[in-house]
Order: sequence, then C-alpha cells, then structure tokens
Amino acid sequence: MVSNMLSDRIERFILNQLKNQTTPVVILKRKEVAELLDCAPSQVTYVINTRFSPDRRFQVESRRGSGGFIRISIRTENLTAKKEKKTAGEKDPDSLMEQYFQMLVSSGTITMREFLMMQGLMDIIMEHCPAERKHSAVKDAVHRISRIIKEGK
Repeated sequence: MVSNMLSDRIERFILNQLKNQTTPVVILKRKEVAELLDCAPSQVTYVINTRFSPDRRFQVESRRGSGGFIRISIRTENLTAKKEKKTAGEKDPDSLMEQYFQMLVSSGTITMREFLMMQGLMDIIMEHCPAERKHSAVKDAVHRISRIIKEGK
C-alpha cells in the first residue's frame, strides 16, 4: 500500500507539472524528481512506464545519463491521418472533440488536468457507445461542457 501511495504522489507531481505548463509538455530530470519526492529514481521510472503510456494519451521520451531527461507530453493523434480514414464529408466526432479541448487548453479556459479528465471520459464514450450514437453522445457532452464553462461553474 505504501508503494501505491508513493506512485500516486509521483503521478500527481507529474500531472501538476503538466497542468502548470503553457504547453502540454513537461521536461523532468528523473534524479531531481526522486530527490524532491524522497524516492528512488527507479520508482519514478516505474510510474512513468505504468501511468504515462500511449494508451493513456501520453508520449514519453527518455534519455539516460548525466544530461538525461524525461519529456512527457499529451499525445494527440495525427488529425490528418484520422481524416484520411474517413470518407469525404463524414465528420469524425473524436477529432472534432479533441480539437475543441485543445483550443480550451490553449486559451487557458481549462487546465491540463481538466483536459485529461475530459479526454478520459470521451475515450470511454467513444469506446463503449454504439457507432450510431457516438456522434450524438459526443455532441451532447461537448454542449454540456460548454454550458458549464460559460456559466463559470
């Protein structure tokens, strides 16, 4: 249980670093994070490998050694590649939603943490909704989020 709590602390630290950036990228030094959180560098590596994976929309680049670093970024799929998969005139609700959320982060309307939470929920909608309801479900969710943002709640 103690290591689980430590893993949670490391994850929260990295997410806070991402949240406080003006871009969805953070560059960390493994040793500095370990010293700051009073843990071993291998524990930082473990959290990065298990909680910041591509299936969770993160891209991690790591260089070891004295000038080493870890670069963690929010992975956005190549929208051009997604568009090529679609037939002409067909809308891709996933890419439209992602563009909308990216715009909200860029404008400072939402935080990186809020972006990650919304992306996670939208991924669940896209994964579990029947194909004929996906567009409607995403549209409804985006409208509700927009209304909440406008109302300032």
